Amino acid sequence: MQLKDVINTEAGFKYCIDDLNIQSGIGRNYLMNIRWKTIAQELEAEWFFVEQIIEKIKTDEGRKHLGKLQHKLSCIHNIKQTILNIKNNDVLDDVQFFEVKNLSLQTIEIAAIAKNMGLDLLFLIPDLSKVLEILDPDKNNIAHFYIYESYDNRLPEVRNKLKQLTNSLNSNTNTLSDEETAKLEAEITATYLINQEIEDSVRVSLVEKLNRYTPTLEATLERLAYIDLSVAKAEQAINRNMHKPTIGSHCIAYTNIVNPRLDSVLKPQGQECQPIDISIAPGVCFITGANMAGKTVLLKTMGIAQMLAQFGFFVPAAVADIALVDKVVFCIGDEQNEMNGLSSFASEILKINSIVEDSDKYKMLILIDEPARTTNPTEGKAIVQAIANCLNSKNSYTMITTHYSQLGLDCRKLRVKGFVNNNTDITITPQNINKFMDYTLQEDTTDNVPHEAIRIAEILNCSSTLISEAKQFLDKEKNN
Repeated sequence: MQLKDVINTEAGFKYCIDDLNIQSGIGRNYLMNIRWKTIAQELEAEWFFVEQIIEKIKTDEGRKHLGKLQHKLSCIHNIKQTILNIKNNDVLDDVQFFEVKNLSLQTIEIAAIAKNMGLDLLFLIPDLSKVLEILDPDKNNIAHFYIYESYDNRLPEVRNKLKQLTNSLNSNTNTLSDEETAKLEAEITATYLINQEIEDSVRVSLVEKLNRYTPTLEATLERLAYIDLSVAKAEQAINRNMHKPTIGSHCIAYTNIVNPRLDSVLKPQGQECQPIDISIAPGVCFITGANMAGKTVLLKTMGIAQMLAQFGFFVPAAVADIALVDKVVFCIGDEQNEMNGLSSFASEILKINSIVEDSDKYKMLILIDEPARTTNPTEGKAIVQAIANCLNSKNSYTMITTHYSQLGLDCRKLRVKGFVNNNTDITITPQNINKFMDYTLQEDTTDNVPHEAIRIAEILNCSSTLISEAKQFLDKEKNN
């Protein structure tokens, strides 16, 4: 599984990917093709690489070097086709020779910047100085390609003759006879063709010389793409206060985890995204809480963090101890598939059925938001119980949000603390009600779920008639 296969799985994950300050096209291509990693040593190597870059760029001096490095990375073009042409001994045009020369120049400068940053031994950038010598025999170190006269000792004489003949024609246009003009033009053409023939032979020779360096050129593109992505990861980790995970063997646990996308929305409004502490073990964990209590956001945040971690990124938590899974599965929101003529419930139950079947084959992080909420409460509750029973004994980590109570299942249950009003001096409005929500998770040993819907409707200044009618029906339900 590659990142490009799952980038659109959850909008918050795509936000984190789009947030990366990648400089080059090769870096972006590399990003889309990175693999989902399930081997601890591979992930730890990725995180170590990013961690070392962070240490170097978090200082003011490091930021200056970072700007220079990113500028040079932005000058790197994808020349894979040109390298393939060299491999096949196809004669290159001057633009293609320029591409190879430019790569050599930029790579050498990037290596120098890396050395100044103390990252040369980490980056291990291939040495393209021999390639540059081939394409820049006069050592001008200019990002421009030209068939230099030093490539062939015949070129100085031929070009000088061509220049003299052309000057003679231009300066004597009014004095030469037609016959003399024709003779001079013919000589210019013949000399030009000789020059072109020599230049073509030089191009053939250059390709032959470059052919032996194609593995180095390919390795350079790959390495620079990896460096570009890794630098972007490091910069994002600093800017978004993300941290390196550790890998445990059993639980998935976070301290002060936040949803990066939600955090980016709230901060410009002068609001803070409340960090959450959570730890889950294999089996099913129910998440209950009032409406507006952030249960869906919590599921999304858990999925985003897991996906970031297993693609080699840092995570939006102060402390993260993860268990490695084969994949993350979301069942969140409206699953209706109008194209197939399926209702919300039909699409949802098919997806859940697929999850249950896969739970025998894969170790997964399964995130299900209020299953069976679109069907009648009696059957809905039975379906939730069945889902939990099927998944509780599996080796996967399953989080299910629900408003159903009295489930009677031997599953762990966490409850979002919910609405808290400790300051009666402030009037609660639809605009500030989120400030009175406490998203802290607490263990819940009861078999009931919070009933705060009517209270929240009152706070939102809904019709008093509507509120009164709802309370009457609730009292009647309690008495039956």
